[in-house]
Amino acid sequence: MDVIIPLNESRHMELPVLGEYFVDEEEHFYLIYCHMAISIIINITTFIATDTQLMVFCCHVSGHKRALEFVKRMESLFSYSLLIQCGLNVICMSICLYQVAVLYDQSIEVIKFIAIVCAELFHLLFASLAGQNVIDCSSEIYFKAYSGLWYEAPIEIRKLLILIMRRSFKSSQLSAGKMFVYCLDGFAMILRTSTSYFMVLSSVQ
Repeated sequence: MDVIIPLNESRHMELPVLGEYFVDEEEHFYLIYCHMAISIIINITTFIATDTQLMVFCCHVSGHKRALEFVKRMESLFSYSLLIQCGLNVICMSICLYQVAVLYDQSIEVIKFIAIVCAELFHLLFASLAGQNVIDCSSEIYFKAYSGLWYEAPIEIRKLLILIMRRSFKSSQLSAGKMFVYCLDGFAMILRTSTSYFMVLSSVQ
């Protein structure tokens, strides 16, 4: 840090995030710093593990024998946790954007909050791409069924294809508590919502 931003005085030691440990922070600085660092790593690892599992499940949907049942079960497992994550993403991004606007003259703090916003965006985009993959795979069923040699199939097979094509009109999707659908359009909507909350906070100031 002294190479990038040199100072003529001893650099003040700062914790990664603000927290209250009810002890002398200067005396136990390194213990508190290690605890915060480990906690941050555990939280990030948990998010990465959950999102990776979600992406694997979403990729597995396209080849599963019972795809519809699998998607419904997957949505029931992730629905409310995704709703909580979605709400936290909106709140965190709005607050961090507000902090960037308030602390624009403090380069170190601004970089910290910009990094948090970028991490939140990447996390949200990752989940949105997974949900978009589910929608795309379910929508392709209609076109693949129609593009086949259905006219050479027996009448019984044609009737089954009609049922498949009618069901494919309603695309499977990954929702957050039945309130928000994870897809690229939903990703853009969350960005607009976060920006709106940021503008509200700025106007209050």
